[in-house]
Amino acid sequence: MRFAHANPALYEVMLRPSELVDDDGDLQEARAASLRAPTRVTRDDGADHPPGEVTLVSWAFTHGAASLAAQGALTPAAVDALVVGYAALAHS
Repeated sequence: MRFAHANPALYEVMLRPSELVDDDGDLQEARAASLRAPTRVTRDDGADHPPGEVTLVSWAFTHGAASLAAQGALTPAAVDALVVGYAALAHS
């Protein structure tokens, strides 16, 4: 969320499927890594084989919040509060 707020144009490009090369190993690893924190937060065992449904909800929440941050719809203080709250869930 902080990255999206600080780099809105780059964040927007990162989410454009037309700009991505699906068979790129680095991209595949980045995609997998992007689901690790939501999986920890939700303690989702990936019953639907990774990612599980709860993990996808958590991932969508963080990207939705990041998009709001990138568009300036969240203040820096709100972004910080969301980051701190999400991190607390991830480490609990």
